[in-house]
Amino acid sequence: MDSPRRTRAAAGFTLILLSGLGLLAMFRALSPDTARPSDPSFTTRDSPASGRPHRLFEVPLGALATREAENSLPDSALSPYLLYIPRLDVYAPVVPIVNVQTEVGNRTVSQLSLPPAYAVGWSADSARVGQPGNTVFVGHNNEFGSVFRDLNTLVAGDEIFVRTNEADRLYLVTETEIFEEQYLSLDERLENAKWIAPTPDERLTLVTCWPYFTNTHRVVVVARPEGD
Repeated sequence: MDSPRRTRAAAGFTLILLSGLGLLAMFRALSPDTARPSDPSFTTRDSPASGRPHRLFEVPLGALATREAENSLPDSALSPYLLYIPRLDVYAPVVPIVNVQTEVGNRTVSQLSLPPAYAVGWSADSARVGQPGNTVFVGHNNEFGSVFRDLNTLVAGDEIFVRTNEADRLYLVTETEIFEEQYLSLDERLENAKWIAPTPDERLTLVTCWPYFTNTHRVVVVARPEGD
């Protein structure tokens, strides 16, 4: 597997990121019922149709994937807008989130912010759905809908559906990792932020905080297209 090694507890994504609050405020009026329709019209393999903000990662400036210049379809066609995880009964809207440049010590880094309430955030600087690269999703685990509360329970083979205006795409979980984060140095954070770095292969990477009451660790789930 071309994943970061577990020898260093991974992923610098605990520090407060205030830039996420603007989006959060915008979506506070969004009710759980609005954010989570009751009839996900996705088809699973096993059934007929059924259909405190944190900085998640610090990465070197410019390290995240850029938009696909070769993409012949309109941006909106490959931008995700729904995420469905049957095993967790998660059916949530997806909203784009932006990366924020900041100074940590004497270094400039790009911070991946968190999504608004009752939504999954898609890093708009990561790959688009169905294209080669790493498509990065983040979500809350203990507030504002807690869409990724049980992300750590996913196992290899679990299904994740992503919907765009073009199509639904099915991905299967290949890795679930939990890493200590709270006391890492910046260098360790940068090293382990490779989980959300660009990749040559098509994949999803889902990220949240853990455990529920302390958020001292991070959960990273990797999923690849069915058939890969």
